[in-house]
Amino acid sequence: MDIQWTRMAGQTPLEASPLVGKFTSSGKDEILALNQGGQLLLWTSDGKAIGSGQDGLVAQMPEGKWTTAPTLLRNTSDNRFVLTSVKGLVVCLDRDFHPLWQYQLPGETPWGRAMPAVLKTATGPLMVFSDSSGTSTCLSLDGKAAWTNALAAGPCKAPPQIISLKPGEDSVLLPAGSNLFCCDTTGKVRWQVALDKDIVTRPEILSLPDRQLILCGTASGSLFALDLNGKIIWECATGETFSNAIATVPRRNAELLIVFSGLWGNLHAVDIHGRHLWTHLFRAKTRATPLVLDVDGDTRTEIVVPTFHQHVLIFNEAGELKDDIRLSGVMPSALVPITDSNSTHPDLLVTTTTLLSYRLRSDTPKSPYGTSPAPLDVTIHPPSTDDLHEHPAVLIKNPNGALINVHLSLTDTKGWTRLIAELTSQSAFEIPLPAFASSGAWSFRANAMDANGKLLADKSWRTPTNKQSQAASSPAFALRAWPTPPFASFADTRLSPFADEINPTATNTISIENIYLAEADQGAFIVASTRDEPTRARVTLTRLARNDGTAFGGQVVVREVLSTGSVNGERVPDALPALGEANLITIPANRSVKIWMSVDTHGALPGSYTGQVSVVSLNGDAKNIGLPLNLEVLNLRLPKEFPLTLCTWDYVPNRWFPTRSKEVLDDMSKHGVNVFPRTIIPPGRVDAAGKLTIDWPVLDAELDRLNHRGKILFHLNHPPIEFAVKKTDEEKRPSELEYIRKLRDHLRERGRGYEDYAFYLLDEPGLDNGPNIAILVDAGKLFREADPRLLTYTDPVAGLSWKDYERIEPLVDIWTPNMRLVSGLLSGDPRIARIMKQKTVWSYECISQVKSLSPLRYNRANAWRAKFFGLGGIGFWTHSTTEVDHWYAGKGINDEYALVYPGELPVPSVRWEAVRDGLEDIAAMSVLEAQIKRHRQAGTKSELVKKAEETLGLALRDVMELSDDAFTESRDFLRAGDRVLAHTWTDMELFATHRAEIAKLTLALSAE
Repeated sequence: MDIQWTRMAGQTPLEASPLVGKFTSSGKDEILALNQGGQLLLWTSDGKAIGSGQDGLVAQMPEGKWTTAPTLLRNTSDNRFVLTSVKGLVVCLDRDFHPLWQYQLPGETPWGRAMPAVLKTATGPLMVFSDSSGTSTCLSLDGKAAWTNALAAGPCKAPPQIISLKPGEDSVLLPAGSNLFCCDTTGKVRWQVALDKDIVTRPEILSLPDRQLILCGTASGSLFALDLNGKIIWECATGETFSNAIATVPRRNAELLIVFSGLWGNLHAVDIHGRHLWTHLFRAKTRATPLVLDVDGDTRTEIVVPTFHQHVLIFNEAGELKDDIRLSGVMPSALVPITDSNSTHPDLLVTTTTLLSYRLRSDTPKSPYGTSPAPLDVTIHPPSTDDLHEHPAVLIKNPNGALINVHLSLTDTKGWTRLIAELTSQSAFEIPLPAFASSGAWSFRANAMDANGKLLADKSWRTPTNKQSQAASSPAFALRAWPTPPFASFADTRLSPFADEINPTATNTISIENIYLAEADQGAFIVASTRDEPTRARVTLTRLARNDGTAFGGQVVVREVLSTGSVNGERVPDALPALGEANLITIPANRSVKIWMSVDTHGALPGSYTGQVSVVSLNGDAKNIGLPLNLEVLNLRLPKEFPLTLCTWDYVPNRWFPTRSKEVLDDMSKHGVNVFPRTIIPPGRVDAAGKLTIDWPVLDAELDRLNHRGKILFHLNHPPIEFAVKKTDEEKRPSELEYIRKLRDHLRERGRGYEDYAFYLLDEPGLDNGPNIAILVDAGKLFREADPRLLTYTDPVAGLSWKDYERIEPLVDIWTPNMRLVSGLLSGDPRIARIMKQKTVWSYECISQVKSLSPLRYNRANAWRAKFFGLGGIGFWTHSTTEVDHWYAGKGINDEYALVYPGELPVPSVRWEAVRDGLEDIAAMSVLEAQIKRHRQAGTKSELVKKAEETLGLALRDVMELSDDAFTESRDFLRAGDRVLAHTWTDMELFATHRAEIAKLTLALSAE
């Protein structure tokens, strides 16, 4: 699908689906959108504002949260709009959007599902609401209660539904607790049936040629079908928590499908007899009703599901993925069709919690990461059953990086098919098999098609009847060691290598290849013990030398990879303490340890260096182990300064590192940190005579610590001045202006000019949708008045409205939006499009539960995303400023931000090393780009230049796709305890492959 337009939608997130209709005298379709703050916005079908207020505002609802789409009631004389808040306040507006009446329900309403069921009666329509008190309330069009019914069966967690038991005779279905009630137009109960658990989906009517069925889902994960008298006909257990709604899918020459999604992902299709037909597996929360319609005009029905991880998924009636559209922000509400007179089939409207609304139009699937080439030599490789693998997976190789649609289907002996799909342009990727496929008999099929549906590759296979167990038996050895990728996952219970770790040509060699001069990199190996008691051992490394005898002039530090707890609940191999002077390790009984070797080539010469790593048991009863080490240092040098700046909000000296600040800051500098936010602002005092004095020593000490380390960001909006005589804000202003100018002059005297610092006016404008904006505006005006050349800084988030952006834009010089806001460039977010026109734009990250994120997909890829989007820098909260101890598992979602671990000096994490790797990747790209530019200007090596440009484009697209799920607006798209976003063995190879190709091309272009 294509994005026709993207527009802002007021001050607060959009939780409700828009309403489409002819609402004014224009006679054309218009769009009515209600945001969470109760702003009712009116637009034309092409997204232009009709209302005169903010972003087309036509009405403001009373205070509260508004998450349900308005209900349009068409009357013979007038149209009315009914809106209901989460708190149960019902508001009715007239055709001009003026309030007519309000009614307070006795309880709260389900989030996003506070819509009434409209009863048709002889005297006119009536609206039936239900709420958490377990009460149903029937209102007339003038807001009067026609009747109420306290059902006394528990809270109503799903909306009511209308059903016609007889022609011209409406009844209402009311879920309350685990009971489903059928009531007549006066509220009298016709029948009642108890199901197994609370009813969580709105009852839906399934109309068949010979009968009607009532469908509803319960908290147990069961779908029930009842007849019109409330008798249970069948029950289908899904094993999942239901999302909010059920839909039906008409099919040509086949029975209807019943479709519904799980709250935490997966789209299910059940036949009219309650049998599972297919389930499309995906991991993402979804709260919206699946939209069923012919999206592309091919006369076949599609199913459209928006998710919390900012994707719109489109499936055909067989459960196959047809399109995957990446937008910006959580999408909690259903898409809405809209048709213009010149359209042959409907477009789709979607709203998000990042204050955005989109109009989508059906088209050939496209990658948001740029045009990809035609497919070539796409191959599918089923998992091997002969070797030991971490996770069985289907490997897809797509060397050209074309946009392909890959489907993996697994069918059990009962005919229930599970499907997994990837619409991607990655050059190589894996689709891991679900855990349930490890047992039972399954038929598998994987196919790859291009964007137009042309088949490129197809494989079918079955679960082997004599499938070998992948559980490794205890080998007959005391100690054993083998190389492993540094970023590979690690479990200390594994005593044998995976097939992916075995390189038949490398003779168990630890290889660190394609490393540049002035670069840091790493290798790793695992040591396993089958002894029944712990083994104390010493790890030693011989002198590294080239064939000509030249010793390696860089540094190698041997570290142990230690697992620490995560908020999500798993153990994460993350901490990297150095072994110390003796290089001693302890291998627990029948366990393994992972050793990490940090290599720094500063001071080294190019060449291939070899050496030997030895693991020697101090017990003397185990055979000594030797592993060859090969280090390849290329005759290529990274630039002295990384192309991207890095800010990590350290505030050293701090609680973790109160002393030895120089060593801490040195380590930060080695990792690329060159932007330092600081709260140390010198206090000032104005005496009774109006004289200002400023206390400089504390600031001067900080300036000394940070001398020649980079830019300082001073947290300052209004100067900290003590006044001997009480003054008004207006009377304080001359002294504040004087303070700012004196601070500027003092910094100049200390060797810092305008470009060497900036003033951090406000943290995260747009947080909580803007109540803090006035602080930034006030401070920004103060600094502009003091000296327009002084630089100001801020870091907006995706809750920043367009109105607030326009207020702060003239007052900010350095923009650091979070990467989620930056990613809005992929879908036309007007805020980031405007921000990118500023002179200095960086990005930052402050996302929770980061230990559960792949360090490759998140920490390392962050720099790649900055490169792709054209940013000048990146940032992470935080290096070490936190109240919790990261050696222990955090208890809350905000207990897991730091990039290092506390010790006398910082203990690096795998994530911290991945951040530096990402910066070095971009630095290596810059070296290649310099060669590309040189030859383009000279008109030489044109074929090689073309290949180099294509290589960089493919590499960036690969990493953008790989990292995308790690940069969604909220981790809440995955349920608590299931928030791991890991990488695969192929993902690790992807980084190594691209770095090797970049190096190869740089050397070729550097050769004269």
